[in-house]
Amino acid sequence: MIGLTLVAACRHDAPISAAAPSTSAPVQALPTDVLADRIAALTSCSDSCCTQEIPPWVFGHQVELRDPGSLQKARVTIRSSAPARLKALSALRIAVEMQPDDVDLLSPLAAMQDDAGPLPIMTVSQMAQRCYPITWSRPTLGNVALDSLRRLTGASFQTPDELVAWRKARGSLEASFSYWEDSLRHAHGDRHDALAARLESRPELWLRVMLCGDSQAAGTLDLAKAGRVAREILGMQRVARMLQGAETWSECTAPERFPVFAQRVFRMAEAIQDPVLQEAMMGLWSDRKLAGKDRTEAALAVSLSRLRPDQGRRVLADTLDRLTSARAPVLQELSKRYFDVESERLQRFMLAAGIHDSEDRVAILEGALLRGDGAVPMLRNVVMNPSFDSDAEQVIERLVAFVAARDAGASFPRRGEMHVGLYKNSTPEERKGREDQSIAARKDCMARVRAWFGRPRSGPRGT
Repeated sequence: MIGLTLVAACRHDAPISAAAPSTSAPVQALPTDVLADRIAALTSCSDSCCTQEIPPWVFGHQVELRDPGSLQKARVTIRSSAPARLKALSALRIAVEMQPDDVDLLSPLAAMQDDAGPLPIMTVSQMAQRCYPITWSRPTLGNVALDSLRRLTGASFQTPDELVAWRKARGSLEASFSYWEDSLRHAHGDRHDALAARLESRPELWLRVMLCGDSQAAGTLDLAKAGRVAREILGMQRVARMLQGAETWSECTAPERFPVFAQRVFRMAEAIQDPVLQEAMMGLWSDRKLAGKDRTEAALAVSLSRLRPDQGRRVLADTLDRLTSARAPVLQELSKRYFDVESERLQRFMLAAGIHDSEDRVAILEGALLRGDGAVPMLRNVVMNPSFDSDAEQVIERLVAFVAARDAGASFPRRGEMHVGLYKNSTPEERKGREDQSIAARKDCMARVRAWFGRPRSGPRGT
């Protein structure tokens, strides 16, 4: 990749927008030829502290430029007979905007072998640094164009032929589900919002991307808005038929797509309180149409229990009997809303041993934290039971939080001591020492939790 290389320092890859280092002052737009000369004069720089006059978009950072004048000039440069180094910078400038109109403008450059001049590559890790390492390359104009098109579209083509095939498969980009899904998945912040706003001019396509698309593409979905659009352009009877599998969008037919669609429709039904969707969901649940799709059935049970509160407890409890996995959302809902009347069932799950036991216990403890003093008897039964033995950090953290909320004088090791952490440059001996410390801290916490639940007490915070 030209411009920016990401190095993950921990467990997750950071998006480009999150990794972009700040500069001390905003960079004013420069004429492209002046910028090219300045970049050429900086090739001896080895870190970002001496390249601050280079605009962030040269490195591939998604920045809000609000500078339509420079964008139009960049487009004019691409269409002109300007030198390759100026067209390369113009392509990088255009890519930041992620506008579909620019795909066909940049595509003819992808096969060009002209020297694009020196361009910097910044290596950014998740660990914040004052200055990031810079290396230099001399790519061809075609390399820069392909890289710019990947940034612009979110696609993964590597060669001019792959670009041609990608473009041919999508027809009109404005009407292409996969184009919008890829673009929105790779856009961040203001750029994502601007693209989503543009897509709204095609309401049904917007709805398809929002309900069937990748979670990063959908972003923070406005469920009430999605409900209004669905009601206006589809009608809720059609949405209900799609939920029941009698009708579908082509984008939702893949096995991994339907659960995404269904779960978003369940949440949408909660947001708009639509009776047609409620009936469709009740039918799905009663007829067990989602048997074997545990995660989707769990989401259905949670949403349906909220839409039909008079049947909420039954729906949640019966669903738990059906599921073999993905029980945590149902247990959390049951624990938060029906802790007292379902305490025996919750206690059984707290004491159960299995692959999902920690996830299930955390879910139940979320409800116990809300229930407060009323949860003490059940948790005492669990914690003091010899078969209960959890060394899961999240379970212990919530037990500690429960005790601390009841007893200001309770003392526990610092939270960080239970966490092993990942240290890039640690030796095996150092890591082993950290793991031993973490294990000891968790055992200490559990001993103190048991001691608290085991001591006699009376009063409102007692039994």
